[in-house]
Amino acid sequence: MGGFISPFGNNTTNTNNNNDVQNGERQNQSHHHHLFKKATTIQTLTTTQEDNNNSKKKQQHRYWRCLFAKRKATAVKRKTLKFEDGALRVDVETNDSVLYNEKGEKKAKGKPGTIVEGTECSLQQYEIEIDNEIEEKEFASGMAFANIDVGVLEKDDKEDVDDATTKKKRKTTTAFSNTKTFMAANNTKRVVTANMLKPVYSIDAPNACVLYDGQKPNTIGPIPLVLDPSIARFLRPHQKRGVKFMLESCLNITSETRSGCLLSHDVGLGKTLQVIALIWTMLRQSPRPSYDVHRDIRCSITKAIIAVPATLVGNWKNEFKKWLDLKIEIEAIDGSNTSDAAKKQLLKEWALENQKRRLVLVCSYETLRANAHLLENKAQLLVCDEAHRLKAKDGSKTLDGLKKLNCKMRVLLSGTAVQNNLAEFYSLMDFANPGVLNDYQTFRKVYQLPAERANDTKATEEEKMIGKARAKAIFEKTAIFIDRCAKSDVHIDGLPPKTEYCLFLSLTEAQQKSYKAVCDQVIMKRVDNPLVACGVLQKVCNGIGMLSSSSSSSSNELQLAIQEANKVTTTTDPLETSVKLRVLKKIVDLSQKMNDRVVVVSGWTSTLDIIEKALSSTSPGLRFTRLDGTTPSHKRTQLVTTFNNGHGGSVFLLSRKAGGVGLNLIGANRLVLFDCDWNPANDLQATARIHRDGQMKNTFIYRLLSAFTLEEKIFQRQCQKGALARSMGFACVENATNNKDDDDEDNDPKTFSSDELRKLFKFEYARKTAMKEPCEMAKVESCQSWMNDCRFSGTLNDDVLKQMDEEASGNEDVRFYAKLS
Repeated sequence: MGGFISPFGNNTTNTNNNNDVQNGERQNQSHHHHLFKKATTIQTLTTTQEDNNNSKKKQQHRYWRCLFAKRKATAVKRKTLKFEDGALRVDVETNDSVLYNEKGEKKAKGKPGTIVEGTECSLQQYEIEIDNEIEEKEFASGMAFANIDVGVLEKDDKEDVDDATTKKKRKTTTAFSNTKTFMAANNTKRVVTANMLKPVYSIDAPNACVLYDGQKPNTIGPIPLVLDPSIARFLRPHQKRGVKFMLESCLNITSETRSGCLLSHDVGLGKTLQVIALIWTMLRQSPRPSYDVHRDIRCSITKAIIAVPATLVGNWKNEFKKWLDLKIEIEAIDGSNTSDAAKKQLLKEWALENQKRRLVLVCSYETLRANAHLLENKAQLLVCDEAHRLKAKDGSKTLDGLKKLNCKMRVLLSGTAVQNNLAEFYSLMDFANPGVLNDYQTFRKVYQLPAERANDTKATEEEKMIGKARAKAIFEKTAIFIDRCAKSDVHIDGLPPKTEYCLFLSLTEAQQKSYKAVCDQVIMKRVDNPLVACGVLQKVCNGIGMLSSSSSSSSNELQLAIQEANKVTTTTDPLETSVKLRVLKKIVDLSQKMNDRVVVVSGWTSTLDIIEKALSSTSPGLRFTRLDGTTPSHKRTQLVTTFNNGHGGSVFLLSRKAGGVGLNLIGANRLVLFDCDWNPANDLQATARIHRDGQMKNTFIYRLLSAFTLEEKIFQRQCQKGALARSMGFACVENATNNKDDDDEDNDPKTFSSDELRKLFKFEYARKTAMKEPCEMAKVESCQSWMNDCRFSGTLNDDVLKQMDEEASGNEDVRFYAKLS
C-alpha cells in the first residue's frame, strides 16, 4: 500500500496498484511497463516541484487583494472605519510592501510583517485586511477589482459546463434536423419540410457571402444565412466582415446574453451599406424555420429603427433607394419641414402592428427623443449612426429616449468612438450592452483614471505600466463587441491618396496686441470667466474682423481685444488684419487655376460670414455653397448633390458641427480647417468629408494654426487624446465659449486645472519670433517624428503650397510647413 505521495494531493501509485490487483493478468503482462511508468511519474512530479520552487525563487513580488481604511485620529471601533478595495505588493526577499488603491495609486509603503490570507496588519496610517493572493497581471489589468462580464464562458468554465450537460446535449443536438413537426405560435402543429431548412440563397454559389453556417441548431437555428448576392457583389472584404460581425452580435452568436455591438470603421469605409445589408438580411431571413402555419415566412426581426443626425436623414433615404429600390420601402422623418403633430401621426402609423409595408424607420435623434413613447417595443433592432454623440455617461434626454424604445438588438456606428476620454467609451458600451463594464464609478476608478493618467507627460513609469495594462484589459475584454477597421488597413481600388499639412502662421500686429491684452487680463485675474477668454483668443487668431461680428460682443474680454486692435489699425479690410484669410485666399485662388474645388470648415458661423464676404470682395466671380446650423435639414442633401455634380461653385463653406459628420463632399479635393476644435474627433470627421469612396483626385487637407498661441496648445491636446484612442485601437488624430454659434457644447477647457489654464494664457510671441523659432510644437519631443519643415526636407509635394511658397518672396505669413500624412 505504500507508494509515492504526490505533492499535489493525489496518491497516483496507490490508484495504479489497486487497479493492478483487480486486473492480475494485466499486472503480470505489463509489470515492467508499470515500473517504468511509476519511475517516470516520480521523476516528472519531482521535476515539476523543482520548477515551481525555482519559479518562486525568481518571483520578485507577490500581490494580495485587500481592504484598507485610513486610521482616524481619535480611537474608534474598527468596524466604523470606511474600508475600500486595494492591493498589497510585497517584496519576496525584503518584505518591503506598497499599498495601492483601485486606481493603481500608491497609498503607503513599509514593512507590515508576515502576510497571510485572512490576517490583519497596519501600514503607516492605514489598517489593512488581507484577502486572497492574486497574480500580478490581475492587479495591473484591474481584473482583481472589477471583472468585465461579456456573457461568454471562459474555456475552462465552458469545459466544466459541457461535461456536466453532455447527456442532455446528446439528446437535443438534432432537435431541428430530425424533427418533422413543431408547434407554431398559435399552438398548431406544422410539418417541417426539407425546403424549409434550406437557406434563401445557396451557400455553394460562387462568391457566396455566408453570414451564419447553421452549426448551432439548438441555440441559434439550423438554417444558414447568406447575404443577398445583389448586394454582396459590391461589398469589399472589410464590409462583409462587418456585416457578419453585426449579425453574430444581434443573434447572440457572439455572446449568449448580450446583443449589442459597435462598428468602429473609419469614416468613409461604407458603414451605411453594411447596415443596409444587415437589415435586409434580418428582415428576410432567419436561422429558424417559419412559425407561420400557412406560409414559409422567415425573419429575424419584424422592424428596425435607424437614429441619425438630422443632416443625414436624406442621405440614408437615398442609400436605401440606391441599393434596395424596389425591394423595400422606408419611412424617413427629419422633422425640418414637418409639424410636430404630423410627425407624431407618421410615427403612430409606422408603429401599428398591421403596418407591414414600411419596415424601416429612419429618424433624427431629436424626433426620437421627443416621441420615444410612441415606439416602445415596436422594433427589435436599433441602429445609431454617429453614435459618438451618445456620450453622456450620467444619462441624457437622447439616451433616455433611445432606451425607452426597448430594442434588444443595438448596433452603434462610429468612426471615432474614443474622442476626449474613456467616459465616452463607457457610455457607448453601456448603452450597447448594459452593465458590461460594471457601474460607472467602478469603471472610472479601476480603468478610466489609470489609463488616462498613463498618457500624461508627468506620469511615472509605474503609472504608465498600470495605465497601459488597464487600457489593454478594456480593449481585450470588449473586443468581441467591437469591429475596428482603419483606412490604412483597407485597400480601396481607385481611391487616391490623402496628404495632410499643418501650416503654422504668423500674427498681424493688431492680432498680437489684442491677444496679449486678453492674456494679461486673465493672468492678473481681472477676467471672470477664463473659458470665455479662450473663445475670444481663438477668434483673434482667426482675424480681428471676426471679433466685431461675434454674437458674444458684450463680453468684457472681447471688448478689450477690439479696443487694443483699434489702437494699432483702423482698417476695415479683413485681409489686412487676418493672416489666415490671406493664406486661405491664396489656396482658393491657386486651386481654381488647377480646376480644383475647396471645402472650408470653421466652428463659427460668424467666421464663415467674414470668409464669404472677404473672398467675394476680392474675387467677384467666385461662387459659394454654404451649409451651417441655419440650413433646413430637407435642403442639405440637395445642396451636397448640387455641389458634387459641379454646379455649386468652387468653394463649399461648412460649419463643423452642422455638417462635419456623414456628408459626402467628393466634388472637392482640397479642405481647409480654418480653426481647430478641442475635440479631435470633430476635426477628424471634418477632414473625412472629401477623402471617401468615389473621390477621383488626390486629396489635400490644410490645418491653419497660429504659431505660439492657444491653437498650438489645442492641437497638442488633440495629439494627447489621440494617444489614448490609439491605446484602445481606435481612430485618432495622427500625428471655450458659450455663444450661439456652432461651438461644441462640451468645450474641453473646463477640464483644465488652474495651473494648466495659466499656461494656456502665457503669450511669448514677440520673444520667440525674435529668436527665429518657427513654432512651439517644433520643440515638443513627442512631435519630433513629423515636425519637419517640408520646404527643407523635400516633402512639400503639393503644387498649391509650392507655388504659394514661391510667391511669398520674403513674406512670413506661413512660418512652418509640417506634413502630417
